[in-house]
Amino acid sequence: MAESFFAILECELLDRTRFQTQAQGQMSVFEWIEGWYNPHRGHSSIGYLSPIEFERRHAVAQEFGGSAPEHPFSIQERRGQERPGLESGELSSEPR
Repeated sequence: MAESFFAILECELLDRTRFQTQAQGQMSVFEWIEGWYNPHRGHSSIGYLSPIEFERRHAVAQEFGGSAPEHPFSIQERRGQERPGLESGELSSEPR
C-alpha cells in the first residue's frame, strides 16, 4: 500500500515539479495529499468510493428519505451467511 502511494506521489507531483526550497516541497506535498489524494482516492472502508462520492450519495439518499450507502462490512457479513460452514472456521478447498 505504501509503495503504491509513493509511486503515485512521485509520478503526479515530484517528477513534474522542481522545488526551490525544502519548505516549498513540503507544502506542495501536503497540498497534494489533502487537496487531491485523500478526497479522490477510493477508500476500502467505504466500499472503495472516494469520500466525495460517498458524501454525495449520502446526501442524495437523505434528500429522498433513504439511508446512507450500505457499508461494505455489512455486505461481507451477508456473504458469510450465504455460505454456511465458513463461520465455524471451516475453510473450503473447493473452487468458487
